[in-house]
Amino acid sequence: MNERFSRIFGKSSIRKKDIEYYFAEGLAKYNLKDYKSAIEDYSKVIKLNPNDSNTYFNRGLAKYHLSNFEGAIQDNTKAIELRPDYAEAYRHRGLAKISLTDYKGAIQDATKAIELNPTLDLAYCDRGLVKNKLGDIKGAIEDFSKTIELKPSEVAYYNRGNAQLQLGENTGAMEDYTKAIELKPDFALAYRIRGSIKNEIRDYNGAMQDATKAIELNPTLELTYCDRGFAKDKLGDIEGAIEDYTKAIELKPDITLAHYGRGLCRNKLGNYKDAKEDFTEVIELKPDFALAYCNRGFAKYKLGDIQGAKGDYTKAIELKPDFKEAIEAINNLPMS
Repeated sequence: MNERFSRIFGKSSIRKKDIEYYFAEGLAKYNLKDYKSAIEDYSKVIKLNPNDSNTYFNRGLAKYHLSNFEGAIQDNTKAIELRPDYAEAYRHRGLAKISLTDYKGAIQDATKAIELNPTLDLAYCDRGLVKNKLGDIKGAIEDFSKTIELKPSEVAYYNRGNAQLQLGENTGAMEDYTKAIELKPDFALAYRIRGSIKNEIRDYNGAMQDATKAIELNPTLELTYCDRGFAKDKLGDIEGAIEDYTKAIELKPDITLAHYGRGLCRNKLGNYKDAKEDFTEVIELKPDFALAYCNRGFAKYKLGDIQGAKGDYTKAIELKPDFKEAIEAINNLPMS
């Protein structure tokens, strides 16, 4: 009898050690971002103990990082079945649903996570992002504000700033981007968008400073060069603006905004041939851009191509019948 119990309890002890070993291995590999190996270890744990919610949850995290969103949903669902009050499992299942564009399901999961744990700040942030995608901007702002109330972070301020910008609340958005930068001084995107707002409110020096800082932090943000180019243009540094627009085009050859901005600057400098090429590129990328036709028409006029100019002005008016500048330009063309 004693020998039999010894065999039973001995096996149980070995099994427990195996579970602890593979779980620890899975966690270590996950932390090293070796998600595939982590999944293998967690699967071994589940084979030995199929009733541990934490193991399913952890395996779901690893699957999520490998973009196996269906698998992540399955594992988090199993974790919830085993532990119905598992707020984090609801939250992470919602994240996987966002990746699969199941926004309704994602909101339901985030809401359930909040119901189970009202202090789970990231669940509010997740739900805010989904509300934003669905066009509920005010609802998104409420959720981001709740996130900030619970645990201020640069991401929450940045997200709320984006939402406020969508509502045209430039002042509030600027304040949020500034707060995000205070919390994360190397937040290039926050500098970039704050700079674009400064351009909009005609603070061109401030815009140029923010764009320059964003470029210093991340030289690959092509739109930042466009922002700085626009500010330089407005401050009279046309050559500098062209350099920035050209850099943006080097980074992203099909960037319409940079070709258009460079074309405007080249027109100002009297370089009509290259300006015409820029506007032609814009039109190829965006055939319904009336302003590009109008400005190419001006370049063609300066190059002596009256008929070409007339054709472009006509197209601009066709696209935008109340285009006052194009109407005046075509009426002022010399008779051919």
